[in-house]
Amino acid sequence: EPPIDARRIGFGYRRGTMLLDGFGMVYYVAWTVPLWAVCAVTAVPPGVRIWRRVRRRTRAKAGCCPACGYDLRASAGRCPECGMVTST
Repeated sequence: EPPIDARRIGFGYRRGTMLLDGFGMVYYVAWTVPLWAVCAVTAVPPGVRIWRRVRRRTRAKAGCCPACGYDLRASAGRCPECGMVTST
């Protein structure tokens, strides 16, 4: 038995048949996904982008290479670790 019942946190799956007047029997499949799960999945790419931007700015303010984090206080113009051209 799984530790978490998916139905209790909002996920669901249903399939069956339905009788429609004039159309006969219709087979259907229905998936249920909670809104919080959709928000969590779609928030990951912007979150990663923001985290990378903040990390880059923090490194640059500390005198490190924005790309790899190497200490650039003794180097000028180019990072000896990754080769990125930096402005001093």
